[in-house]
Amino acid sequence: MLQSADAQLIIHAIPAMYADQIEIAAPPSPRDQQAIKPFFTVSSLEDAEKAVVESGGLLCGPVWPGPSLRVRNVCDPEGNIIHLRERVA
Repeated sequence: MLQSADAQLIIHAIPAMYADQIEIAAPPSPRDQQAIKPFFTVSSLEDAEKAVVESGGLLCGPVWPGPSLRVRNVCDPEGNIIHLRERVA
């Protein structure tokens, strides 16, 4: 695990028996079991969501409140799920 105040990176190895079965679709199919799930703090969740969609990714599920955060999962064009969070007062 690598982390700072604004980002957290956790890396998991995908066993070979599963890695051979991974297919990348267009549009992407979100994979909830993946080798990497980055967490990023963004200054504007709305701006980040727009950038995700413009880059060929998807918004996954609703925005939900966390402790002094608003959070949302998004999906990159390869199907990897990324966790975005925006600090709120």
